[in-house]
Amino acid sequence: MDKDLAKEGFDFVEKEELDRRRQGVRALIKERNLPVQDAEIARLNHAYDIAQFRKDLRISVSRDGEGCYSHTGDETHVEQFPFPLGKAYLLCAGQWDGHKVIYTNTPRRTGFVFSREYLDHRTRAGHRESPGRLEHLMKAIQKDDLRESLVFLAPYVPERDIVEKIHRSGYLDSFRNAAAGGARTFQTVDCSISPKSFDVALLAAGGVMAGVDAVMNGRVENIFCAVRPPGHHAGRDYAMGFCFINNVSVGAVHARAVYGVERIFILDWDAHHGNGTQDIFEEDPLTYFCSIHEHPTFCFPGTSPSGPTTLTMRSWRLSRGRSSRRSTGSGPT
Repeated sequence: MDKDLAKEGFDFVEKEELDRRRQGVRALIKERNLPVQDAEIARLNHAYDIAQFRKDLRISVSRDGEGCYSHTGDETHVEQFPFPLGKAYLLCAGQWDGHKVIYTNTPRRTGFVFSREYLDHRTRAGHRESPGRLEHLMKAIQKDDLRESLVFLAPYVPERDIVEKIHRSGYLDSFRNAAAGGARTFQTVDCSISPKSFDVALLAAGGVMAGVDAVMNGRVENIFCAVRPPGHHAGRDYAMGFCFINNVSVGAVHARAVYGVERIFILDWDAHHGNGTQDIFEEDPLTYFCSIHEHPTFCFPGTSPSGPTTLTMRSWRLSRGRSSRRSTGSGPT
């Protein structure tokens, strides 16, 4: 078979079926008293994710003479076999309606995270960061017939503790209270908000986390996260430039906490300097941040090291378990 062909695998036809399967996994974990956090279950958004779930945690299931499996043994299910948790659950689960994509000449290698809930972050009339940004993007995908070449993924709401690895708890509380209280802006006049803005911002960070999951689990090779509000201007305790929660930073610490990724490279390619992301990782010796942006003397937010450069890079060399930092910058561009 051609090595360039790709196999997508199985998925559930109905979203409700995925919810039922999550509940089934949760029940099995509770029954066996397994060391699995609920946040891990929340990240399961595809049959593939369940099949790959917790390969490090093996449990025994019973099989009968016809090759059917059960979580519990009886007079017919007498043989015991150990399987990884996710596979064990699916082997013993009841039938479900699904579909599969077998080998194809147009492999779907790029994931696409989107939710219509992202449109619920409502900014004031005339604001540049509006729901129209994503609406136009989705129309373009439809017009250019790109849907069949993408793997669509749903975001999820992240646990508070993972977001607090980036943002201070008091800042998050202030943002939540401002939105719930009907405030029209948060901290700065350019950060326009509405009652659902806090929840949508959390979901945006969860969208990046879902993208990280899909790549790290091998379901896709790369990911495009069509999320809003954006995040690269947001710092640990400040909102700025339409940004409230630093989505890419949350995704980075998620990759490190869940998948053991040690060294991380973040390329911020935008007209504006990713000042929030740089502030967050400024003292992190294992995260390399590169921002390519227009000159700060005439472009928002007016930050980045002084000097005749528009591309600023900070890099770190690692040797024998210790890190040493060096800074480099490009010439005028």
